[in-house]
Amino acid sequence: MDWLGKLDDPRSPAGIVKKLGYDLFLTQGIKPTPLEKIRGILLDEGVKEFVKLFFAVILGILTARLVWLGVMMKP
Repeated sequence: MDWLGKLDDPRSPAGIVKKLGYDLFLTQGIKPTPLEKIRGILLDEGVKEFVKLFFAVILGILTARLVWLGVMMKP
């Protein structure tokens, strides 16, 4: 990494890029935009709500069947 130069040397590639707001010696990765963060949260919450709805419908169907069988069993 010596070929990049030092951060405090304004003529080196590292110094030039530092002026632009980047640090060549620090890896930060990809940062999502605020819109991408909101979209990810909504997708996660949407999946959770879908699972809740699915099990609520299954429970409702099972309850209705049990009630129907109970009504049918009484003389």
